[in-house]
Amino acid sequence: SWMSNQVVWAYVTSLVTANTCSVQSSAMKELLHLMCDVNVELDSSLAFVENDDKFAAFLTLTNRQTQGCLFKHFLTDEEEEAKFERHLLTQEEATTGNSSRAGAFHTSVRDSWGNSIAIEIFF
Repeated sequence: SWMSNQVVWAYVTSLVTANTCSVQSSAMKELLHLMCDVNVELDSSLAFVENDDKFAAFLTLTNRQTQGCLFKHFLTDEEEEAKFERHLLTQEEATTGNSSRAGAFHTSVRDSWGNSIAIEIFF
C-alpha cells in the first residue's frame, strides 16, 4: 500500500493557502487529514505554528513542544535541510504572480532513537 506506516505527509499551508479562499482551504485540510498520517502547519519561516502531538509521537519525541521549532531541524542532515529549502524556494519562485500550486517531494526525518524515516511532503 502506498500509505505505509513509515510515511508522514506534512501539509504546508503557508504555500498552499496563499491564494485560496477559506472554504477551499478547510476542505483541503479535511481531505489531507483523511489521507495522511500527520499534518502540520508551518509559518512563513517554516516553523511549527502550534504544538503538534501527532508529529511528536511519530518521531517519539519526549519533548512535545514543537511550536516555533523550525521543521528543518527534524530532517536527517544538512544535505536534506538544503534540499528542503531549495525545493520550497523553487516552488515559491514558480508561483510568484500566479495562484499557488500544490506539490510534493521526498525527504527523511530522524526520530528520537536516531532512525531515519523516509517521508513525503505535500504542500
